[in-house]
Amino acid sequence: MNRIRRIILVCFAFVCWLKMLADPGAIFYWGHLGFSVISETEKTVSAFIPANRLKTTVNVKIPETVLSYTVIKVGGLDNCPELETVLVPKTVNDFTWESGLWPFSNNKNSPKLRAINIDPENPYFTSVDGVVYDKEVSTLLIAPGGKNTITIPDGVKTIAKNSFAYAENIENVYFSDTVERIEEYAFYRCHSRINLHLSNNLKYIGPYAFEYCDGLEELILPDSVSVIEDSAFFRCDNLKYVKLPSSLKVIDRHLFGWCISLSFVVIPEGVTEIISGAFMACKGLNTITIPASATLIDHWVFGGCNNLMTFIVSPENPKYSAEGGMLLSKDKKTLYCAPGGESVTIPEGVTHIDAEAFSGSDIAYISIPSTLTSIASWAFIECYDLKELTCKAEIPPVVTGNQGEFLSSDIMSPIMEIDLYVPGQSVELYKKADGWKRLKNRIYPIPGTESASVDSAVATNGSYTVYSLDGVLRLQTDNKDDIQRLPAGIYIVSGDGAAEKAVVR
Repeated sequence: MNRIRRIILVCFAFVCWLKMLADPGAIFYWGHLGFSVISETEKTVSAFIPANRLKTTVNVKIPETVLSYTVIKVGGLDNCPELETVLVPKTVNDFTWESGLWPFSNNKNSPKLRAINIDPENPYFTSVDGVVYDKEVSTLLIAPGGKNTITIPDGVKTIAKNSFAYAENIENVYFSDTVERIEEYAFYRCHSRINLHLSNNLKYIGPYAFEYCDGLEELILPDSVSVIEDSAFFRCDNLKYVKLPSSLKVIDRHLFGWCISLSFVVIPEGVTEIISGAFMACKGLNTITIPASATLIDHWVFGGCNNLMTFIVSPENPKYSAEGGMLLSKDKKTLYCAPGGESVTIPEGVTHIDAEAFSGSDIAYISIPSTLTSIASWAFIECYDLKELTCKAEIPPVVTGNQGEFLSSDIMSPIMEIDLYVPGQSVELYKKADGWKRLKNRIYPIPGTESASVDSAVATNGSYTVYSLDGVLRLQTDNKDDIQRLPAGIYIVSGDGAAEKAVVR
């Protein structure tokens, strides 16, 4: 009776197991591997290393079939610290790179993986020296991160997404001159010191292609490269030298952001646009050269470049010029970007400070000229070390832009502890002016200036002629009280052949 009961229980368990396998995603184990059912109808599965064997597996051979199933997919082979080789059968047609899982190519926590060998009869993939390519050997798909040197064969045109990502030990990559494209995240987080011997026919580098590639120290891009996408070299902490290609037209958003070791960059002739954040927080950057062709330098391009002291602008540039380490408009009336350092004096003649001109700067003291008439929103955004502003303009410069705030990005943020010094006769005007009145309790007269008033006007014969500061006649009167009815501002009051400034509050 017990024997019959055991047989019944075994049969029942087997039936339950078969029923479980009928559902896509059902998992079973065979030998040293795990398998996940992809399709019960087509009898296909994906192979993976079970969690309890991830840290001990050294070599893996994927079978073509297991039980009644065909293995067509490989997954879950990362996070294997001892894994060295993998043998993939002819039945596998998917390494799941489109989904971003990338069991091999991310190399994550599998630093010893040195060879992925594909069965020669596999109709989808092939391997050359342990590196996985498509069957035509036109796209490099997976580069095992445990290899030291990889030589890409002739005929390969594309380095696929994530193909070298997380590589721990690759130090030299020799590109065939047939390679034209490096796709997104291709070298993401390659931490070992890596030397790239790039193709002379490389045309395209995708977004984030070398992001966090802190093993990259030198970058010499061939002149064939015409497109480098957003953030391609973001946070390459040890990148010291860059040679940009002459065919490049746009330096894209965040392209070299946070490359803290980069100290000197020459923008080649032919570049027309430098997009926001292209060199943000490059704290080692001290000199940058702007060519004649550059006609758009976006906001925040050099935000947080605290040691940037010198702009060198081609005299042929139609839009930009440089003076005193500052990036100015051609007519030197607009300040686009100020240098780093503890203090800066904006030269007389500048009439406008553009948005984010001082963004992220650690500057402490700024002197604004008397010629300034406007200042853009967020001109001093994130200037957390700013202690003192001296504005020599007698009329408070108008704050332009949608935010109406030039000291921070948030008009509701706490008042910054900044002392503002203005001409003595203008103190009250600044205390009422939009954008400036947030500092009303810390506005002081510039030492040595005196506040003029109508009472001290020079006229003695009872006749007054009043002009605005731009020379427009505003009033002729014999009654001094008429002057007090003018809009608040600073005026020139003349009489008896002399003139003096006066403030109407």
